[in-house]
Amino acid sequence: MLDGNEAQALVRWIVLLPLLGAILQAATLFFVRRSLRKSWVMVLTLVPVAFSFLFACASFAELISLAPEARVRLDTVWNWMGLGVANETFSADFAFRFDPLSGVITLVVLATSAAIFIYGFAFMDTDKRSDSGYQRFFTYASFVLSSVLVLVLGENLLVILAGWIGTGFGSALMIGFWYSEPRGSRAALRSMGLNVALDAMLMGSFVGLFWLLSGAGPHDVSLSAVQAGIAPHLDATTVLPFGIEVRIVSMLTLGIVLAACGRSAQLPFSFALSGIARSPVPAAAMCVISASTGIYLCCRFSFLIVETPTVMHGIAWAGALTAVIGAASALAQRDLVAILIAVAVSQFGFAFIAIGCGVYSAAIFQLVIAVMVQALLILCAGSVIYRLDGERDIRR
Repeated sequence: MLDGNEAQALVRWIVLLPLLGAILQAATLFFVRRSLRKSWVMVLTLVPVAFSFLFACASFAELISLAPEARVRLDTVWNWMGLGVANETFSADFAFRFDPLSGVITLVVLATSAAIFIYGFAFMDTDKRSDSGYQRFFTYASFVLSSVLVLVLGENLLVILAGWIGTGFGSALMIGFWYSEPRGSRAALRSMGLNVALDAMLMGSFVGLFWLLSGAGPHDVSLSAVQAGIAPHLDATTVLPFGIEVRIVSMLTLGIVLAACGRSAQLPFSFALSGIARSPVPAAAMCVISASTGIYLCCRFSFLIVETPTVMHGIAWAGALTAVIGAASALAQRDLVAILIAVAVSQFGFAFIAIGCGVYSAAIFQLVIAVMVQALLILCAGSVIYRLDGERDIRR
């Protein structure tokens, strides 16, 4: 069993190892302009993920041995930025937080990604299209995985925002991987535009949180400081145009929830994952992982959501309607991968219903099931399509 210091030191490597693998592959491909051998691509892709998963398992085992109130490990890599004079100071660290919520999601994401990578080694080796790219695919996939880990393990608002932006950008790259596919290219552009809007929405909510809390204490953006300092400001209000008075916390929470709904393709953004079916099958499976981060974001900021009953009701209704719409869309689809994408969106809807009802343990359980089952089913669909010489229509 690891002691506290050893477990804390491992947390950074859960994120940094896949990120270093992605950086090395990107450097050789886009800067040196020289592709690596496929064996080296496999090593730089899978070995960091394997060690990251082992470190996550070791950290999680150490975590569950502690008392419930002590189950958190903070690992500061470096001081990201520091501003201010005298008592008016602001600082933010590039730091990671490993607790039960982030630990469970990290294990699921790493295990599922490893399966996708192993499958992708064989699948992408058979890709003979003119716009194919073996190393390019795994560079994108490793970047998506690293961004998801930064988001999930981020200890403060700035790190979470960086991971959120990276996840959206990487997903758009995966959707448009086959850039000569017109539908895929249009879907990638649509995804990029939506992600820019969602990023701005989430950034605005985080800036609002910082502004709300900065007047009553230290200018801190860590999750623990935000959660501890929000209580005195729950009833603060502001006046919108036309004399409409609203609670500030409700507005900020709504911005976070809308960003999460956009990432997980919930109403009113149910079109967010359309077009993924025209990308490589492993890319579609990776997009399912990135789409699940919307559920994680809501669970991470549950301390805000539970204080806004109106927003909770909206989340529940959006999830319920999306579950029905996703199921109906799956019935109407003829493309095998598109059917599974629609089912994944429907399953995410059930998780949002649980969030809207305040049952966050059920939401996490649904996230785990949806990510692992739907990603693996998409890989199985890819094997069927390959054996049928690219045929995707279930009627044939």
